[in-house]
Amino acid sequence: MTPWQSEATRRLVAAYDKAEGLGSAPVQIAPTLSDWESKSLIQGLDQGLFEIDVEGYVQSSLLPQAPARADKQRMLQLFWHHRNRPRTLFREGVCQLATAARLILDRGVKRSQLRMEPSIAEFGDLAYAIDILILSESGGLLVGCEVKKDDREHNKLLLGFEHCCTRGPHSKDECLHPTNHAKYTICVKHRPKYFVASSPQLETIYKLTYSGDQVFLEPIPSFDQLSMYLNLSAA
Repeated sequence: MTPWQSEATRRLVAAYDKAEGLGSAPVQIAPTLSDWESKSLIQGLDQGLFEIDVEGYVQSSLLPQAPARADKQRMLQLFWHHRNRPRTLFREGVCQLATAARLILDRGVKRSQLRMEPSIAEFGDLAYAIDILILSESGGLLVGCEVKKDDREHNKLLLGFEHCCTRGPHSKDECLHPTNHAKYTICVKHRPKYFVASSPQLETIYKLTYSGDQVFLEPIPSFDQLSMYLNLSAA
């Protein structure tokens, strides 16, 4: 385990142990945090991109604002406890925080361009369909980013997304991969230029072009190349 991994694990365990009403069972982090996740998570916490409160909820300006009558943001909860069940860590949520921090701190995306867990009020049907949005200066959708907790879920996402894009127009009821069908429909409607799938050990990037409701995928070998296309290094 690297120093980054040791420190990020220590911080997650400490936050978990401090959280209210979670009992005494130890937290299980599976899969193990990758080195890039660990570094980005620590940097995001240290630089104030997000924090984890005593109930396990993430508080961040990158998330939708809390409703007027709410005491805090409750959009993303990293851990919780149900009676007679083990304590639960939302592993995908940890990777989502690390992905957002890496995009901003290492890859040149402005804070004002990035949205996590887009809300229905602000983004309509984008809510619950894509985890992270990168917006243009005018507010259009440049990049849709979906985060998964492990390689298996990552590859399952790609299988469904590639199938839908290749097949072209079809409904969720007709789809062989209905779980991930919404990613395709969002792309058809909002026409992002790129789609990124991120997980602890994998990253896949596609440049998207369109013909009607068919989406054509061109693999991009690295985020450095995507940054060049988006001119993020100059942003």
